[in-house]
Amino acid sequence: MANKVIERPSCIEDEHLEYLDDLRESGITNMFGATLHLEYEFPELVKKDSRKILSYWMKTFNERDPVNPNLLKSELKDEWKRLHHKFVFEIDDTLSDEAVKIQRRIAEIEEDLSADEILLLETGFNSDYF
Repeated sequence: MANKVIERPSCIEDEHLEYLDDLRESGITNMFGATLHLEYEFPELVKKDSRKILSYWMKTFNERDPVNPNLLKSELKDEWKRLHHKFVFEIDDTLSDEAVKIQRRIAEIEEDLSADEILLLETGFNSDYF
């Protein structure tokens, strides 16, 4: 199926399309409500023209700003790898810190125990049974 050519209305300026691109990128509004923003930003526009501009912008968006699905997939994969790497190291660091704290606490406890009590703990015997 051939791409349908959409005729650009004469009321549209590149500035209008750029403004709509920026508005979309900002996330300020759902783009179906962008005519009000167009009319505010460009007071010379009448409602009919702002609707034409928005309609044209929506219909031609992919032509003006095509998304390469392979690039997007690659970028997502790279971002996943980066975040995975970051969190693995953060978790590793946290576990290492906790392991050091546990080792210190064990050392403190062992200072208070006799050699026989330590032997019983290490071998898994409970002194309450003796």
